[in-house]
Formats: sequence, C-alpha cells, structure tokens
Amino acid sequence: MNVLIESGFELKRLSELQPTKELLDSDPAWQEEMRRPMFLLVSAVKK
Repeated sequence: MNVLIESGFELKRLSELQPTKELLDSDPAWQEEMRRPMFLLVSAVKK
C-alpha cells in the first residue's frame, strides 16, 4: 500500500473477500482462512 501511495496513487477502496457462512459451516478447515483475507482488492487512481 505504501508503495502505491509513494508512487502518487490515491487509495479509493479496500475490500477483503471472505468465505461465506455456508462454506464456513460446511467445512471447519475454512475457519483457518478467517485469520487473514483470502484476497485483498485495492482500488487506486493516479493523482
């Protein structure tokens, strides 16, 4: 994130995708995925 900011980008939005409740309920192994985001989506524009 800092590299984007230092390169003149303005962060517009961050989004962390997570498993659905149904997926978490169906397989306990998915609980481990809640420790960190599976994906981090970043929206940025050049200033």
